[in-house]
Amino acid sequence: MSQENVETVRQAFDSLTRGGVEGLLPFLDPQIRWISIPEFLPDARDHYGHEGVVRWFEMMSEVLKEPRWELREIIDGQPIVVGSRISGRGKSSGTPVQISVFHVITMANGKATRFESYLTRDEALEAAGLEE
Repeated sequence: MSQENVETVRQAFDSLTRGGVEGLLPFLDPQIRWISIPEFLPDARDHYGHEGVVRWFEMMSEVLKEPRWELREIIDGQPIVVGSRISGRGKSSGTPVQISVFHVITMANGKATRFESYLTRDEALEAAGLEE
């Protein structure tokens, strides 16, 4: 099952890149808990369900224009740890933006049920119980 979950995560990031949040939703459990990085976005808070995830992406689009998501690393396990890079342009300034973000993704029945984000790899590994 673990390798299937890794492949699902790869497909989810590819679908996000090609289709935005609508491309991502089929890979998420309808009751997903989407845990934001505190202070990453204005009014950062946790979101629940597909509607909450859509709301998070709407908040992201208020500060970042033309966002791109690049999958950089996957550490197999339960949960899965993912390194990614988000890039785009500041909505008001047009300044190029690039940030590395790390995710801890809990999978069940082929879908993500919990998606937590962190600014450092070490924080993500610790949250996943995979401290190096």
